Parts: sequence; C-alpha cells; structure tokens
Amino acid sequence: MLRFLLCRITRMQVRFKKMCQSLTKLPKVTTPRELLLASMRVAAEKAKEAKSRVDVYAARSHEGRPMESILGACSTGYDNVVQTLEETQKIVAKQGTQVDMNTQLSDAVTSAGDCDNAFQDFPEMKDPFLAVQRNVWRLVDNVLNIAVVVKQSGDAHAHGH
Repeated sequence: MLRFLLCRITRMQVRFKKMCQSLTKLPKVTTPRELLLASMRVAAEKAKEAKSRVDVYAARSHEGRPMESILGACSTGYDNVVQTLEETQKIVAKQGTQVDMNTQLSDAVTSAGDCDNAFQDFPEMKDPFLAVQRNVWRLVDNVLNIAVVVKQSGDAHAHGH
C-alpha cells in the first residue's frame, strides 16, 4: 500500500514514473525517505558506470582534441554527480528529509548534463555515450523531483495538513 502511495504522491511531479515504480520495489524501500535514498544510490551507481565507460573510451581513443577535452568534461561531470549524491545521501541519512537539498541536487542535475553539453559544443564530434548520458540525467533529475515531493509531504505531515 505504501509503495503505491509513494508513486502516487510523486506522480504529478516525477517525469519518469517507471523509475519511481521500480525504485519502490527495491528491498527496504517502504518510506518516502528510503525512496529518496534509493534513488540517490541508483543514480550514483549509474554515474559511476558512465564515468568508467568514458574513462575506458578515453584511454583507447587517439582522436586528440577536441575529443580529449570533451571526454575530460564528461569524466569530471560524472565525478561531480557521484560526489554530490553521496554527500547528500549522508546528510539525508543523518538529518532526514527536512534539510534543504535543492542546491546540491540542482548541482548534480547540472553536472549530469556536462557531458551532453560538451558534445553539443562540437556538433561535428560523434557522441558514443548518448543513451548513457540520457539515462544518468533522467535518474538524477528524478532524484531532485522525488526530493521535492518527499520534502513537501514531510512538511505537510509536520504541520498537520
């Protein structure tokens, strides 16, 4: 029942409902806070995988510039996503969902778009990571949306609405 409610409360604001539904099926995801923490874990894992793919590609690539600098931007962006999400996870785990996470999570969304932006700056360069980039960006954007809803639902309960 709670799982159904979790995605219902987020339905209007979370753009990627299937992700929400799959997150609620994970073990130990029975509260909005656990849903938020799970979404952060999944997004961080996918960002780590994306960084690893970029780094492997960069090590094998002999395309020189501008590909070298694009791949550097991708790797750094994914690093920032992981670091920001892991730091925010620790804060939420300790202090709950009433802390202000918007700045950190907005930064993570921006960092998740760094790779895409780097390739857009050089339209002549083929982007081998398009599907990976979109997936990571969606997951991180979903974290932000879930955080907004969880914080609102927590505020409503705290004030007896």
